[in-house]
Amino acid sequence: TEQLLTVDVSGASLHMGASRAQAPAALTPTGRIKARRVVPDAKEEEGARFRYGGHIRQAVWGRLLAFLLIALLVLLVGGSAYAYVYLPEGSVSVTPLSRTITDQPVEINVITSSKPGQAGAAGDAPTELGPQSVQTGPTINASWIHSPLTEEGARPASGSRQVLRGRGQGTMHFTNRTGNPVNVPSGMQFKAPNGVTVQVTRGGAVPPTVFGQSFGTLDLTVAATVEGPDGNVGAGQIAGVWNNTLNYTNSALQGGSVDTIKVVKQEDIDGLAAELRAKVENRAASTVLGMANSGQQLITQTIALTDATFTPDHKAGEDGDSVHVKFTAQAQAYAYKDSELRDSVAQAMLDSVQSTIPSTVGPNLDLGSVQYTPPSLQAREAGRVVYRTSASGRVTFALTPELASQIRTLVKGKAISQARNLIQQNYAPYLSPDSIKAKVLWFSLNTLPTNPAHIDVQPTGGRSLP
Repeated sequence: TEQLLTVDVSGASLHMGASRAQAPAALTPTGRIKARRVVPDAKEEEGARFRYGGHIRQAVWGRLLAFLLIALLVLLVGGSAYAYVYLPEGSVSVTPLSRTITDQPVEINVITSSKPGQAGAAGDAPTELGPQSVQTGPTINASWIHSPLTEEGARPASGSRQVLRGRGQGTMHFTNRTGNPVNVPSGMQFKAPNGVTVQVTRGGAVPPTVFGQSFGTLDLTVAATVEGPDGNVGAGQIAGVWNNTLNYTNSALQGGSVDTIKVVKQEDIDGLAAELRAKVENRAASTVLGMANSGQQLITQTIALTDATFTPDHKAGEDGDSVHVKFTAQAQAYAYKDSELRDSVAQAMLDSVQSTIPSTVGPNLDLGSVQYTPPSLQAREAGRVVYRTSASGRVTFALTPELASQIRTLVKGKAISQARNLIQQNYAPYLSPDSIKAKVLWFSLNTLPTNPAHIDVQPTGGRSLP
């Protein structure tokens, strides 16, 4: 063993990095030497000093604990900041709605034609479109219904004409004033007071007068040269002296007459044809109506007679007591199928939904709910008729992926109350917000995440609009 010199180590000497030996001090007693650590004493007036015999274990644990507390605090603050930025979650639950479209005007074009096989193809666009508020459905074709009809009848002729028949006939009495016979030739003519000529039809010789007392006489037949009653001349109307030899006078001439013949006039034929046509027209509606099949709707405005002909047995001006006419025509009409009209109305409603409601909200028309009022005739043109009806139908909406994306973008970073108002303002007709939540870990937040990917949008069920 050796002796350890007593050394005074000051704080100043430690800072200068030098040690100076002091004057030798008294030696320690002979024996083992214990070396102790020297720790600084903060209570020294001149600065830090090392205190001989201090304990370092308590100071080390204090510093370690302080370091751990600081590290934990930093970890908590950093984790909270990270969680607030990257871990917040939002959920939006919405209810898709439904509503009924009412009073939707729909026009349907029905193709008709005077002859079969000329109807247009289904779906042809009309030549004219109605107002924008009117939805036009696909064109449908009507079926041609037809049946031949016949009526016959007769009526008396209303016309007449006079026909002269027969010539007035009688005798002419001749008296010979001379003593010699006088020959009267056939064809000898006489003039009646009414201007009618009468002639001898067979000649003869009139005997002479004997001794001036017995006169020679002869009656010869005479006849008027015209037919009819004008040739009827009364007795004694024709008298005189012929060639200063014969006296003559007539007996009554009779036999001329006038016959009345019935004549068919054009108005007789036309009047009878009109009567027969009216009877056929009255039968036409019931005939074609009875030919319409079940499920068909007759277009009454297209009931008509075609190929009408009438055949009289006399022409106008011909003699006849009556006229007989046969009238033939074809009764026709058009009818459409109720099922085709319903399909056209449903398609018009579907087109209206697709053109007026955004596809983002997934509108779906319930075809079974489509109803419409009885169609009324709007217009009639050559080859088509236009019907108009008022339709209604129920439309349901859905939460489509596109709509969910729009909602996420709309509400990101918004307060829950503001997010609810925004959804109602933008999508009130189509959906209703139910539950809107935001949280980070197990803590609730009042603001939805700014990152749309952290917002979950899901449907919660269905509910109808009132």
